[in-house]
Amino acid sequence: MDAPDNAPAETTGDRLEGAPTAPLGPLGPLAPVEPVEPLEPAEPVAAPVGPAVSPTAPAASATSATAAASVRARSPMAWVVPPGLPPRPSHPGA
Repeated sequence: MDAPDNAPAETTGDRLEGAPTAPLGPLGPLAPVEPVEPLEPAEPVAAPVGPAVSPTAPAASATSATAAASVRARSPMAWVVPPGLPPRPSHPGA
């Protein structure tokens, strides 16, 4: 009985003439890897330009604190209590 059409061909271990010499990947022969020149070191980054911020300066103004409170009130995470504050009751009268 003959082998079906989709049966693998018998291999003898010899390479066929004209067969690719590169290793085979899932889509065929893999391309040879070419050497790459090393990258040059990057130029140093300049220091940021702008006013210096003192580490002892106040963090925010009253206006921005009010705006932040407004955003927190609309936030879905508004129920999160900042560290150092007592927990809020889960419902009135608790």
